[in-house]
Amino acid sequence: MKAVEIRDFWWRYPSRREWTLKGIDLNVQEREILGIIGPSSAGKTTLCLCISGVAFRITRGEHKGVLKVFGLEVPSTSITELSQHVSLVLQDPDVQFVTMRVFDEVAFALENSGLPRDEILERVREALEFTGMMEYANKPPHELSGGQKQRVALAAAIARRPSLLIVDEATSDLDPVGKREVFEVVERLRDAYRLTAIIVDHNSDDLTKFADRIIVLNEGKVAREGDPRSVFSKVEELTPFGIRIPQVAMLLAKAGFVDGAIPLTVDEALKVLRPLEHRIAVSESLDNGAEVRLPSAQFVDTWYEYEDGTIAIRGLNLKIMEGDFMAVVGPNGSGKTTMAKLLTGLLKPSRGIVLVEGLDTRNTSPSKLATIVGYVFQNPDHQLVCDTVREEVSLPLKFLRLNSEEIEKRVEWVLEAVGLKGLEDEAPYFLSKGERQRLALATVLVVKPRLLIVDEPTTGQDERGSRRVMDVLTELNKTGVTVVIITHDMRLVCEYAKRVAVLNRGQLIAEGPPKTVFSKHLDDLDKIGLDAPPLAKIMSKLAGRPAFTLNEVIIHR
Repeated sequence: MKAVEIRDFWWRYPSRREWTLKGIDLNVQEREILGIIGPSSAGKTTLCLCISGVAFRITRGEHKGVLKVFGLEVPSTSITELSQHVSLVLQDPDVQFVTMRVFDEVAFALENSGLPRDEILERVREALEFTGMMEYANKPPHELSGGQKQRVALAAAIARRPSLLIVDEATSDLDPVGKREVFEVVERLRDAYRLTAIIVDHNSDDLTKFADRIIVLNEGKVAREGDPRSVFSKVEELTPFGIRIPQVAMLLAKAGFVDGAIPLTVDEALKVLRPLEHRIAVSESLDNGAEVRLPSAQFVDTWYEYEDGTIAIRGLNLKIMEGDFMAVVGPNGSGKTTMAKLLTGLLKPSRGIVLVEGLDTRNTSPSKLATIVGYVFQNPDHQLVCDTVREEVSLPLKFLRLNSEEIEKRVEWVLEAVGLKGLEDEAPYFLSKGERQRLALATVLVVKPRLLIVDEPTTGQDERGSRRVMDVLTELNKTGVTVVIITHDMRLVCEYAKRVAVLNRGQLIAEGPPKTVFSKHLDDLDKIGLDAPPLAKIMSKLAGRPAFTLNEVIIHR
């Protein structure tokens, strides 16, 4: 049976001249897991909103063509009826929360459906256990980390036991192991309740392991379609789309395997590459470190405890040196964002000291620290307040009382740098999540801080957008700006960071150049909710030492 049937479907928003979706033809079979990838603004979220019926009730755009879910004509079916079959989980969990307790959040839709109390309790417990959030059942959702919030949103969706689950980039803030666990939950639900799933995700490394089929959206059209192995066997054809290609596929292409259904997992790649083992080596490249100077910021036996008793930071001792480019990594809830807020003065240490350019943050106002430290929040919507992109970027400069000529010069520079030139008059909330993330970055960059902290800089970004953001940060770092990024993307850490700090349960467990840290702790990352890049695992087995970028892999012909 077809869970979703789409024939020559077009969609246009009321405020746009161009069609966002253009002649989509797509069938999704019952119990199928369909993965959707594509560059930013390709129409992925719009397609999810249309399939769920939300687009027809909220945005009231123009459409033509056929769109059915389990035989129901979506445009003419009420949300109430569609919600009995479909659960939609959005990228931003905060917009979905309506209660003050995790347990109540998961139970909310079930109570509205009039289910018996015992069944509600059973489903809520099952969903929280599936997503690993049972221990947080009594916490307010807004006190959770970004990844934990996404787990709660997913729990609320699966508790309803939908026939069709649509997940739109709703695992972007999860640590690598957490993301894998969510995909495994989807597989279990398919087996237990005949679930059909549509998953949108920029991280193709994970998606390819679980999806039965992949479609590539580009400019509102289905550009590629097929099983994951076939789709990613054509690396050169996919590169122009600006999507993230699985690292295993990139390695196999470099080794000369360009035809047919190529391996996509570490174990499969090892089987294929074993016969070439004598021809494969890892270059003796040095750690991508650099000379550093005085501390830009420093944690001295720092502790932080929230009002509910949660200890987020435990005896942290860490120096962030002037001119450094540091990545802070760790599982969800490890204290990364708390650490960032301590640097900005938004939080004051419960014990110990935090110094920023020698200033004790306990005795320094956030406004004073704001002249030194720039902070880009994990959720860009928390710092966007104006009606247009131009106004948003200009606002902090007006507080600095710069003249209009200097303001215009800086606005033009920063919008060009982050790839938003031409969108000056657009309303921020009409931008995609990835574009809003870059806009939030622009509002901080335009002030030219000496210490820049970016929490999950590539969340919601396609491969091209991620590279653009990281290249901007790299160029700023070259001018002397100290950069700290909080991320789950180990590939970007290996390629861009000079140093990495690994946190777990509020404690620093490793620190140093990425290659040194990951080489020593390669086998331990899984245990704390992280995951080394596939390339590092493969080359560690084949060449006796890990490689962290494709440029380090040497294949002798």
